[in-house]
Amino acid sequence: MGGAFSVVESIFNLRSGDLETICIGSRESPIFLRIYDKKEQATKDNDIVFWLDVWGGVQDDVTRVEWEVKPNNGNFEKYLSDFKHFDWYTGRELLIYLLDWGRLAEPSESDSTRSRWPDSEFWKGLREISLQWADGVDWPVTRFQHTVKPMSERYAKQLAGMIAGGMARTNPEDPNIEELYQKLKYYHVGMSVIENKAIAKSEILMRSE
Repeated sequence: MGGAFSVVESIFNLRSGDLETICIGSRESPIFLRIYDKKEQATKDNDIVFWLDVWGGVQDDVTRVEWEVKPNNGNFEKYLSDFKHFDWYTGRELLIYLLDWGRLAEPSESDSTRSRWPDSEFWKGLREISLQWADGVDWPVTRFQHTVKPMSERYAKQLAGMIAGGMARTNPEDPNIEELYQKLKYYHVGMSVIENKAIAKSEILMRSE
């Protein structure tokens, strides 16, 4: 482990002796992580036929990574605990935080500081898939901090990267801001929608102080 907590439980398959489940944290804590063999569980629960249909008949092993989060108990920003404010950014910001909170890392004999241990191959793959879904969001949700942060150089670069990515997707041959704006309007995300979202976000941030 290279995250905030260590493995608290390991379960091995009684037939094969293979590692079947690992648990990180506790179910009473704000965050609990369970990584387990989904096919084995589905077989035990007698719903493997259903899951094979969901997976399109895949015969490979299926590992499920499952987080349980209690926002009200974890000192997360208030907007995370109010589901009506759980938007596109919130889910992705939370995922980025969780990827570091309990990540699986390769231990280093020469370095006892776990935060510097590199991701395991499994976690590298999970992080890559997650970042594709996050679509440009690579900053974590705020925890234990309840102040409104001013615009920073890091955030400005992140914002610029997202805008540039949107321009490139809109017109790869001639990226420009005007066509990006027209594409946003096409998807019913015009300036009035953006401004309303900004006002709502600002109110949430101000209440978090």
